[in-house]
Amino acid sequence: MGMFTQFYGQSGRWLDYVAVPPLYNGDKKPTTQFDPYQVSPDTLITDKCKKPEIAFRWIDGMYEFEATMRSIFGRPDQEWVMAEDGDIGIDGNPAIYKLLVPWTETIQNITWAQQGPQVRSNTFRMGETAKPEEPLETLLYQAAKKYEPFRPDMSQLIPPLVFTDEQASELADLEVTILD
Repeated sequence: MGMFTQFYGQSGRWLDYVAVPPLYNGDKKPTTQFDPYQVSPDTLITDKCKKPEIAFRWIDGMYEFEATMRSIFGRPDQEWVMAEDGDIGIDGNPAIYKLLVPWTETIQNITWAQQGPQVRSNTFRMGETAKPEEPLETLLYQAAKKYEPFRPDMSQLIPPLVFTDEQASELADLEVTILD
């Protein structure tokens, strides 16, 4: 699986790169990476939890917009603000929020450094105010959109699998044998 990453700085060399279009294999239509099931299982309530209903309500609260923003970026009006009318998001639609401090420069004792329960939908991610002076996010979005017509149909994807303890143990043994 390939992915776009940020690798820019003062040099501006990243402007010399372009995304490779999906590659054709003979007559077949190319397909690209698409993982609608990619969810990070950061939060579990185990049977050791004395009050699971309270833990569930706490987790549910962390999925609220402001809780997610505080968890990832920091404090409102200090590290981020709500977008103003006319602010444009990465995808060209109206922006939702604007970062005042890049998350890479945020003091880490005021955020959870992208850990814990949070909601980061496509709408949320693209709702960040675009930065014309630093257009990489917008360029990556535009390049990624070119791959969308080639993503596989949901019927071709394997959903997340759940195994019994016995099956998981057998798979672990097989994996060791295969990888070694």
